[in-house]
Amino acid sequence: MEPFNGHSARDLSEKVEQAIIQHCHSFTKGTGHCDLGRMGANWEVKVCKDSGLTINQSKQVAGENYIVVNYTSNIQVRNVWVLWNASDVLFSPRKANSNARALLLTAAQPHREILFSGDASKQGKLLMTVTAKSAKAGLSSKTKKQTA
Repeated sequence: MEPFNGHSARDLSEKVEQAIIQHCHSFTKGTGHCDLGRMGANWEVKVCKDSGLTINQSKQVAGENYIVVNYTSNIQVRNVWVLWNASDVLFSPRKANSNARALLLTAAQPHREILFSGDASKQGKLLMTVTAKSAKAGLSSKTKKQTA
């Protein structure tokens, strides 16, 4: 089995973005450094090992939504989840000797919505389906006003 590396993760992330745009017509290709756009909100797609989310240290997080795909060391999908309305305080502090910041899972818990868990105890079942109501609930108040 070929190792899964950063290049493979980027390729998978791009395929996830394309599939979302193809199957979810409310999403569009993002502008600038943003992966996707939906109803005026910015969305990022991240593929990360194990159970967390890491971002570049220089990233300023201000209300983006993240679609996260976690995988195991044997390249199995572990979880798929959404981080709604992210902010800098949900990530570890910037450090001079690190190029990445990790999501603080406890702080982020109210902002997380798990869509799929490959956890053996949950037998890889879809935990919920994303409906228009739940998707709209996570949008910022500014975006809700625009769509109301």
